[in-house]
Amino acid sequence: MVAARRGGSTLGCLVTLLIIGTAVYVGIALGRPWFRYEQFRDEMTSAARFSTTLTDAQILTRLRAVADTIGLPPDAKKIIVKRLDPSGGVVISVKVHRARDAAAVWREGVQVCAEDRRGRALSSLADTATKLRSQGDAARWRQGATGQVVFTNGVFDLLHAGHIHVLESARALGDALIVGVNTDASVRRLDKGHERPIVPAADRARVLAALACVDCVVLFDEDTPAQLIAALQPDVLVKGGDYSPDTVVGADTVRARGGRVVIIPLLPDRSTTRLVERLRVTP
Repeated sequence: MVAARRGGSTLGCLVTLLIIGTAVYVGIALGRPWFRYEQFRDEMTSAARFSTTLTDAQILTRLRAVADTIGLPPDAKKIIVKRLDPSGGVVISVKVHRARDAAAVWREGVQVCAEDRRGRALSSLADTATKLRSQGDAARWRQGATGQVVFTNGVFDLLHAGHIHVLESARALGDALIVGVNTDASVRRLDKGHERPIVPAADRARVLAALACVDCVVLFDEDTPAQLIAALQPDVLVKGGDYSPDTVVGADTVRARGGRVVIIPLLPDRSTTRLVERLRVTP
């Protein structure tokens, strides 16, 4: 009896030690990549902060050197640097293959593209930043999009309920929504006032990308989005306001491929101009 009890006690201790050892091993295995990505994230943030004084090549060289030093896997060395606007900031993206790694890398101002081994997007805290695309990237993204692609454009200086109404209405007309956003230089040529735009283009685009109804955001520097519409070839062209479908820029391009033009009535008394006027009279 005593021997049996001692044998059972010994076995119980061994099982406990095995469980503890396994937990420690798993903790180390999970924690090591986390801390490596923490180091890399800090370097990405630093590079983004000083992006105005660094070239894209310098940023890439710097980050790849850090990745080699701390032993990141090859996937984490697929680094992309994008200048959002000549007067705006930079987005640095790094592809990882696990959502957990994406969460470790993410920090505001740094974009993370998280994909699985088949190239399918994984959910992560930085998913909305991946909606920001150059015109070339947007055109390639559009080619791979399925279903009806909707396009609308605007300044979106101070985002308000009227903007949301148009954007959500536009998204409801198709399966994906691309939003073209005027750059700062383009806005100034629209003669909206010497103080406009109030919000820089990169920030306006970033806020739009965070909206669930928006799938892609593209900056354009021309006076009109005609060139962008021709490159993207949307199925539905949407404009908010008192327009006639025949006078909307890009209408001929969209209709030529069998698409349609839709006008969304604006919400009354909702506009950036009205917000600016109210701010001026507020004591």
